[in-house]
Amino acid sequence: MDFTGLNNGDSWIAAGGTGIEHVGHVDISIGVSNGDGLPTGGGCWEKYWTGVNSADGPFDHENITIPGGTDACTVFKHVKLITVSGGPGTVSGCQYKSTRLCPITGGASAYAATPSLRASYWTDGSSPYGFVYGLYDPGTGEVQTPSLGSIAHFDAYDGNWHSTFYQGQLNTIGNSDGFQREWWYGAYRSQGTGLSYRSSGGTLINSVQHNPGEANNFGSTGDWYARHARIVVIKGLAWCAFGNNSTFSTTTDLLVVEPTSWSNTSIHFNTHGTIPSGYNWMYVMDTSGNVNSSGLTTFS
Repeated sequence: MDFTGLNNGDSWIAAGGTGIEHVGHVDISIGVSNGDGLPTGGGCWEKYWTGVNSADGPFDHENITIPGGTDACTVFKHVKLITVSGGPGTVSGCQYKSTRLCPITGGASAYAATPSLRASYWTDGSSPYGFVYGLYDPGTGEVQTPSLGSIAHFDAYDGNWHSTFYQGQLNTIGNSDGFQREWWYGAYRSQGTGLSYRSSGGTLINSVQHNPGEANNFGSTGDWYARHARIVVIKGLAWCAFGNNSTFSTTTDLLVVEPTSWSNTSIHFNTHGTIPSGYNWMYVMDTSGNVNSSGLTTFS
């Protein structure tokens, strides 16, 4: 979803989404913003909410249905979090709810369904605002996993776009080989223990929620924008993307592209817009989750 050719304020359905349910706890406005996108072109999906010191912020469950379902899924997106007034708060608790993979389609029903794979971030009071990474353990409810530690310390509210991708894979029947992991600003966090939650082959990942909500609580009472651009949902774990540094370990931004053909010797792809200067290295992840450590620089 690159939000190209849309008008300001257009709906999630007009942008290509497949459903949305509004469960807001604070005043919120949502819609397409075609005036703020990535250098590749296109606009973004924008949420704006007025901060109140409430237990929860806006929970607007935008769904993207995956036709036919899948055992594994990758979701790329670019995120821009903007504080308009009041500050995002430096106390522990401000929560950005990140990608969620759901076993059913729908709105709040998909959001709350178990088993599902979920990621989230809490500000930890550091400066700049660090994120304590909480991967939700399916079947146990919304329980933070603090042992995973802080995924990154950078100012996520600096008004810039930041890329991230999330991957989840369901376990094979009778095994505990399911996992979930997310890359954010050059750092990985993963959870691959205790995830034996699928007992039937009929359970699949059938929908994605790229940002099911924010919790604007624990003293964070500002007005915020959350913008998302270039949302890409991929069946499976394999992908290819342009990065902004020569090694994967030092790359902090990725622009995913669409493979049109893929073999052991070559990959053809559609960039869906112009790749801006500075993104000179390509990274490829295979179906097993391996990615090249040094960026590829030869293209034809």
